[in-house]
Amino acid sequence: MTRIRSQLSGLPSGPTPDDAIRQMAGTCWRQRGILVIWTEEITDPWLRQAAVNYGNAKYGKSNVAK
Repeated sequence: MTRIRSQLSGLPSGPTPDDAIRQMAGTCWRQRGILVIWTEEITDPWLRQAAVNYGNAKYGKSNVAK
């Protein structure tokens, strides 16, 4: 009997944990110069809103960024 294999069999089955995402963000910055910023970590309200506005204009409205 032949077993059917899928290309998706090695993918994770659930959402990626926050610590893994933060680790990937660090790798992106060091290797590619891509900066990932969580808006809730920006303490200056004006700067936070500017970042949210930029993200909305560049990628579309976010469901979670405020």
